[in-house]
Amino acid sequence: MKKIEAKNCLSIDVGTDQIEYLLSRQARNCMQVRKWEIIKLDNEEGDRYLSIELALKYIKSKIYRPGTLVKVSFFSPDINIRQVVVPKLKQADLENSILYKNKTELTNFTEDAVWKYEVLETFKENNLEKVRLLVTVIPADVIDIYLSIFKRSGLKPDSLIPRPFAYISAYRKMLKDYSNDVVIDINTDTTQVCFFVNGKLMYIRNFAIGANNLEKTLSRSGNGESDDSVIALKPHDEEQQSEETSESNIRERLFKKIEILKSKRNPLLQVLLGEILRSIEFFQDGREKYPIQNVYLTGAGLKIDAVFPYLKNHLNYPVYRLSPRFMPEEIMVSQFVEYFAALGAGLYQEKKMNMVSSEFKINELFKKLSVLLVAFFFLLVPLVGYQTHLKNTQVSNLHQQYDLLEKQYDMLNPTERIYEQINRQIKQIEARKKLLVSPVKSTPELLRVMKFFSNEVPPEIRLTSLRFNLVTTGKQQKNNKKKATSPENNYKYRISMIGQVVDDYFKADVQLINFLNKLNDLKFFKSISLVKKRKQAENKLFEFELEAFL
Repeated sequence: MKKIEAKNCLSIDVGTDQIEYLLSRQARNCMQVRKWEIIKLDNEEGDRYLSIELALKYIKSKIYRPGTLVKVSFFSPDINIRQVVVPKLKQADLENSILYKNKTELTNFTEDAVWKYEVLETFKENNLEKVRLLVTVIPADVIDIYLSIFKRSGLKPDSLIPRPFAYISAYRKMLKDYSNDVVIDINTDTTQVCFFVNGKLMYIRNFAIGANNLEKTLSRSGNGESDDSVIALKPHDEEQQSEETSESNIRERLFKKIEILKSKRNPLLQVLLGEILRSIEFFQDGREKYPIQNVYLTGAGLKIDAVFPYLKNHLNYPVYRLSPRFMPEEIMVSQFVEYFAALGAGLYQEKKMNMVSSEFKINELFKKLSVLLVAFFFLLVPLVGYQTHLKNTQVSNLHQQYDLLEKQYDMLNPTERIYEQINRQIKQIEARKKLLVSPVKSTPELLRVMKFFSNEVPPEIRLTSLRFNLVTTGKQQKNNKKKATSPENNYKYRISMIGQVVDDYFKADVQLINFLNKLNDLKFFKSISLVKKRKQAENKLFEFELEAFL
């Protein structure tokens, strides 16, 4: 079943000065690697992105086949991955809190930056429930640059993730039992220290020490491990001669030998060890409940013989080499240590950290469809032209036959032709009449009321509210009983008006009475009455409410 579901997968890790790729058959989380290679980038001219594009074009022409999934991980020093602790909130409030922290704590954060988060743990502090988050912030221009490079090279990535998330996939695949582990990837130019707790990435730190620097310094100073091993041991030859030599001479000779050994010591290995220890100390500070159990080393730095034994001897933890294996047992494992990130890129299945947006995929799909459509139309146009020429010839022949028959018919029956012509003219006139009469409709009552008030309301009266309601039969009967009106007073609409007298507060009563008398004299409404009025002497406000019926 897995063989049926398997797909070709090209996983690529883009580093600072080299690209590693794996060509494999993949079914879910299983990979069968068939080809692998490391391509060194030519950075002599200073254009790193051009070198990446040329390498990708080589992979596109020599390795890639149509239908192959392309999964990419990349390294950028501009990517910020850090822990954030906030109170436990709803999702919308939590995201707003993270956005605020990004704006205030990151100097180069912009609105178009892409940021994601993952909940690491929930805990209580001072009776307040909090969450610890791993927040990843990637500048939008970094994503645009890599997408444009892949677009120009012809390789369309199905996934594009930051390198630390490729580490997560490879770590979970290669280790069955998760614990509190440290994974140290010594690349060509940088070293990344990752702390995992139960399979989750808790902390990551980068520093600019890589295999290239170590190889240069080790070639000048010799094997750093042997020197340090000698320094760590006691001078047994001096102890054996302690009975024959005085104590002062022994001390002098020991100091001289230590000075000679220090001059041969590789300083960069010590710096690398110091940075690793500082990273471990920072992570362990205040996190005693996560004691480190194992340290795993991977990356190009392990190809240097002195690196692994030196770190194994000086780190106070169990240290192991972490490397995938693509060949039988007799092949040295250290040959594949540089493919750890590429392996993780191919195994990554989640969509959360995929920087290839759905819009990018849709645009690329539309471009492919447009190319196919253009090719289709190029093939279709000659065929349509030929078919059109044949049909035009047939249509012209039919038109000639029709004109001949029509002339014959006009000669044989002129009266019927005149009748049909007049009948068509009558239909056209009726259609024109309907078109002209259709806008003429009876004026609705609401429009009549609005026109009436527009013409008859004096300037000292201001209407602030007008409600136009249909009076039902039950309400009408109740109204008639309440007002004791005659049966012929059949109301259909009720109009409620609220207004103000805005001219003179002291003459407001007189002006309202004049307005009511005017409305009664016009006999536009069947009934009109004053419902209530209200005065506010302090604001000189006079309000009233009228009710009228139609």
